[in-house]
Amino acid sequence: MPKGRSRFIGIVIHDSFPGNFILSSFEYAQGGLSVDNISYIPIENITATPAPVSDDVIIRASSGSINIRRGPGADYDPVGAFLNGQSATAIARNKNGTWLYISIPDTPDQFGWVSAITKLARVTGNINLLPVMAVEPSEPAYIRNCTSAPMLLKPGNIRIDNRLSSPGNVVLVFPGDYEVYDTTVPGSPSVKTILLREGDAVDIHVDGLKRTYSCQ
Repeated sequence: MPKGRSRFIGIVIHDSFPGNFILSSFEYAQGGLSVDNISYIPIENITATPAPVSDDVIIRASSGSINIRRGPGADYDPVGAFLNGQSATAIARNKNGTWLYISIPDTPDQFGWVSAITKLARVTGNINLLPVMAVEPSEPAYIRNCTSAPMLLKPGNIRIDNRLSSPGNVVLVFPGDYEVYDTTVPGSPSVKTILLREGDAVDIHVDGLKRTYSCQ
């Protein structure tokens, strides 16, 4: 009972009332508690009010941060970040419901796509009720190795063969940020940092020994 109050009116719901029961509070007691007048209302006469049901589809980044992309797939450019703990209401989906179209939390007037099947997110609501939005296909992005040494692309640990192994020296990769390493040199030095976007075609001209090559 709040301090300074002399009485209150409450309801005790108990399936075997009248009988023994425990009266407890979910708040820290600030004053004394006295019970001397309890009215009995049979539990079958109490009508429960159902909780409101929302048709909204909510996605929440619950286990890490996620890329928001221009289209529904990892082959589209990233346009923002869905940070761990952020949530958004989806307004559309792709055809098979694996990607959701949302307002970017940090720039609400801009929109993008986030994966609905990643382990880093939780989705509530019925995705199938969302309208399907069509998006033009992504533009492929390539990296070509023009050196005589095979290269390793991270993240992803993607091997790019040397220039003598054409066409194995060209790889199709998703847009993103990458680092290229020459694993034939002790210490596997980094030879190039690449910020790859849709439609890019980037060449590697220098190996781990600082030798420069031209692409033929």
